[in-house]
Parts: sequence; structure tokens; C-alpha cells
Amino acid sequence: MNYEKFEIQHYASLDVREENLLSEEVLNKWSKFILEKYQRKELKKSEIGQHGIVAEKIRGDFIYWLDPKSEESEVQECLSFLNRVREDLNKTFFLNLKSVESHLTVYPPGGAYEKHVDVFKKHTPHSLQRQVSLILYLNKEMVPEDHGELILYSSSNEVLEKIHPKFGRLIYFMSDEFPHEVLTTLNRERISLTAWFLG
Repeated sequence: MNYEKFEIQHYASLDVREENLLSEEVLNKWSKFILEKYQRKELKKSEIGQHGIVAEKIRGDFIYWLDPKSEESEVQECLSFLNRVREDLNKTFFLNLKSVESHLTVYPPGGAYEKHVDVFKKHTPHSLQRQVSLILYLNKEMVPEDHGELILYSSSNEVLEKIHPKFGRLIYFMSDEFPHEVLTTLNRERISLTAWFLG
């Protein structure tokens, strides 16, 4: 999981196949699962903020929340993987991450997400907050010309990384430290598993 880099800079990326975290077969299965749901119009238009406002000019993706009660094998596989990562982060960094919220995401051509931070400003003292954000890319056909890159910024608004949504690439970062945006996707759908570990 590239923990040395994460420990130093609080974000890191890797290829899950090279790290033997997930197989090509599993990634293909998840990609097919979400694309078929998208084509059947089973995904929900994304919303922004705590009040759930649809604002396509700010955020242009479609999502499928992963319900732990789901009987779909792909959903359970995604959640099992994410909980393994959560437990590993807890053991390595003593983060006390208690749960995960996650969805599968599709950005259609023309979709983007303006710069934002993954932690809501208003919360109650006892509520769980997003501590670590994770994105796993599932779009096998994307090439650099299709764009849809994730731009990770420092707190002083400097570009830290420009990450191409390459199939099998995973990036994770501290949720409250890094503003980030998704550049406009061109030519084809940008697909990912997106998650937040709460603590």
C-alpha cells in the first residue's frame, strides 16, 4: 500500500495488481458490473453538500452507493476489499477507523467535479468523520487524451499530483488535508470505486 510514502506526505498511489491486492479478473468484474448498471440507468445523479443539492456544473458524476445489506456479490467483494484496507490502515497507523462509506462512480463524457475537500465543515462532536479518502480506477480503455485526471492540491493551493485514471490505479489520502478536483472527462466514461474511511 506504499505506506512509507503515505506516512511522509499523507497521500500515496499504487497499482493494485502489482501489489497483489486485487486481480485483473476482479477489476474487470467490478467494471462490468457498474457499467451495466449505468447503462440500465440504475445510478443516481450525484449531489453536493450535506443538504443533497444536484449541481451538474459543479459535480457531473453518477453514483451507486454500496449497501452492506446488498446480496450482489460485486458489492460484497468491494466492501470486503475496503474493510481489509481499513483494518490494515488501523494496524499500521493506529487511526481507529471504524467504518467505511463508498460508492461506484461513473463520470460520463463532459463530467467533472470542481475543487473540494471531502470533510463537511459542520458536524456534531460525536459523529464519525471522513479520515481517509480512497479512489480505485476501473476504466480499462481510458488513455491520457480522455482526461478525467484527479488533481491533488496542497493547503496552499499548489498542485501536488495530477493522476491519470488508469485501470487498477489506487490513490488514498487524508480527507481533510487535500483539496482536489476531477478534470473534465472526454470521449468515454470514467469509472471508479470511491470510498471514505470514517473515525
